[in-house]
Amino acid sequence: MKWMPLFVLATSCLSLQSQAQYINNQNTLQPSSNFYISGTAQSNTLKTFAGTSAGGTAHFHLSNGDGNQQANLRWTQVLAGLEDANNVGSDFRLYRYSNTGTYLGPALTIERATGNTTITGTPGPSW
Repeated sequence: MKWMPLFVLATSCLSLQSQAQYINNQNTLQPSSNFYISGTAQSNTLKTFAGTSAGGTAHFHLSNGDGNQQANLRWTQVLAGLEDANNVGSDFRLYRYSNTGTYLGPALTIERATGNTTITGTPGPSW
């Protein structure tokens, strides 16, 4: 009988290696996503591997409210343009959205190959 708790502990630890882990830090029901954190998260490094495409591939979304509702989408960080020779493609873009989640266009574009930066809109004083 004394070996049983150790056996259960060992098998539990081994079984965790093959299972997806759930981050339990939320106050609301989990929306339809792979994981959801409603509190503050901290990480040394956050990586995305979504890649790029001709029209742009979103890596990060910033929403006002529930992130699974298109109407709450406000900003998206995108890699755009297929990669080619001479470091062309995977350009950085920041897209903006209306109060209803409708795409308004790019706010910021940075070309990876040249570093050329385009800020949409009329520049003005920040005060």
